[in-house]
This record gives sequence, structure tokens and C-alpha cells, in this order.
Amino acid sequence: MPRLTAPFLLSRPINYSPLSLREIDLRSSSIPNIENLMVLLDQLDSYDLTDNDVQVFENMPVLKRCKEISLANNTITKIQPDLAARLPSLTILNLSTNSLKSLASIVPLLSLNTLTHLDLTNNACCNKKYYRLLLIGSLPNLRVLDYARVTAVERAKSSAFMKSKIGEELLAKIKSGQTSDAAVEEEDDAAVVKAVSRTFTDEEKKKIKDMILNARDAKEVDTIQEAVKRGVMPVVDSVEKVEEKVEKEELLVEEKVAPLPKQSAPKKRQRSDSNASAASTSSKTSARGKRSRANSTASTQSTSSKSSKKASPKKKAKTSEEGKTDYSKLTVAKLKEVFKERGVDVPKGKKADLVKALEEIDM
Repeated sequence: MPRLTAPFLLSRPINYSPLSLREIDLRSSSIPNIENLMVLLDQLDSYDLTDNDVQVFENMPVLKRCKEISLANNTITKIQPDLAARLPSLTILNLSTNSLKSLASIVPLLSLNTLTHLDLTNNACCNKKYYRLLLIGSLPNLRVLDYARVTAVERAKSSAFMKSKIGEELLAKIKSGQTSDAAVEEEDDAAVVKAVSRTFTDEEKKKIKDMILNARDAKEVDTIQEAVKRGVMPVVDSVEKVEEKVEKEELLVEEKVAPLPKQSAPKKRQRSDSNASAASTSSKTSARGKRSRANSTASTQSTSSKSSKKASPKKKAKTSEEGKTDYSKLTVAKLKEVFKERGVDVPKGKKADLVKALEEIDM
């Protein structure tokens, strides 16, 4: 199995992580132990040891510059006790998919006050009782735990639990190893409620009792008890506030069901009037357009009829015997029209002279 020797460490690539941190890539190298990191002279911000065979998170030198460490998908069962002193600037730690089974195994993490992001998913310790209470209450700067944002309610509940006598005793037992996880899980929720309730003042306790006595139903009592468990002062609306809410809801329902107000009607009429006027103007313009089209078609028809009438002498002047025109059957006016159609000046003379002239032109 390869070891983290000085030549191996100095040969590994150094890149920039998505957070713009100088990171050494030690992924998927089957590394069994962490060692010899001091040869890097604390010049890196991030150490990626994902997908290896590390069993103990230890042998960490003092790395003042280190801000991120990833040891996901290893077989870690123990953590170096003085980890906080060795990594004073650590803000992101990924220990997901390891073998951290008990709450005692993660006690060294409770001293990492600079941590803002911690990932312990796929470890057995995540399913233990008071897991989130211990971590959130011990790490004041923690913002994200196991990809879940730390809420203000969780922060208040955790701090109240850690300040209580039962929380202090539980932490002392876990650190000293005097109690097992089974004993921790046997702690009754009522003890936690009692410990958290000690943070309330006497006046607040009286208010809580009055809220329970004046509760309208069992659901309201449950909400009060849940708030007390979280270490938060319960807030219950008075009867007057509830009635006001009901009245507001009823008004909203009536507004949804009620018809439109009268003020909107004139606007609609104005719109309809404007639409009607627009329609009337458009109908007038269309009627005018139709009339102009009808007049144009009538004029074209009249011109075509006139032209057909003018062209009719030609048809009458044609004979079917020899394909020649018998001009003697035409009147003098029609003969003159034939001259004009052919673009020839009308000669002076009688009908016979006109007929003779046309026959000569045809020849």
C-alpha cells in the first residue's frame, strides 16, 4: 500500500478548488495513514484525501493556513484529540461515509470553534440522540451541518440544552467515557424539557401555566409543549386576535365570491362605446370602400360594353363567303369608324368612294 512519503507528496498536483483555495489532490491513492504533511511547509489551503483507506484521523501537523479538509469515503473510527490546536483556521470539514459510530468518537470536533460547514453523513453517530444538539451547541460558528442549514430555533434550543445541568453532565460523561451511547439514548425527553425549562424566568413560567389553563383545545396545548421543548417562549394568540383573524378570512372569502364593484361598470361601458364607435367607423369606411368598388366595377363594365359595341361593326362587317368584308352594306358613319380604327385619314367623297378606298386598302 502506498504511503504519504515526501517524494509522493511533492509529486502530487496542486490545483485550485471551487472556493479558489490552493488544494493538493490525494484522492483515490489507497493511503492507509496520514503522515509527512509537514514537507508541504503549510503552503496549502485545502487537503483532499477522499476515497482512501485512512482509519484514524491523526498525525496532523500544525497547519495555520489550512481551511478545508476532505476525508470522505474512508474508514475512520477515531479522531486526533488535539485537532483544534493543530488546525486553528479550519472552516470546512468533510468526514462523510466513514465509521464514526458513537458520540464519543466525535468529541474532538466539538473544540473546532472556527468550523462553519461540517459533513458527517453516512456515519452511525448521525442517528444518535442529541447529535445535532451537541454539535450546534458546541460550535458557535457552525452554519451548515450535514447539508442542512442551522436555524435560529435549533441554535436557541442547542445553547439552552448545553447550558443546562443535564447537558453539562451528558457532555462530561461522553468526554470521560463513563457512559455508553445506549445509556445516552435511554435519557427521557422529559429530562430535556425540564433542563430547558430552567432557562425560563418565574414570570415566563406563570405565563406558560396560564396559556395551558386557558387553551381552547388539545392542539393548542401541544403547540405550547413543543415550544417549551425547543426552549422557546410559546406565543398563543388571544381570543380577540383569533376573532379578528376569522373576520378577516371571512371578508376575504366574501370579496372572492362577491360580484365586481359598480365603479368598474362605467369603464366597461366606455370601452364598449369606444368599441361600437370604432366598429361604426370601420363599417362606414368598409361601406364606402364597397361603393367605390361597385362604381369602379360598373364603370369598367360600361367601358367594356362600349368597347364591345364599338367592336361590333367589325363583326357585322365580316362575311363568311370569301373571308372579305362587304363594305357596301355599312353606313357612311361606320365606314368612317373603320378608317379611324385602321389609322387612315377619312377621304372625302360619297359612300361609294369610301367603299372603294377600303377595298383598295384590303387588297
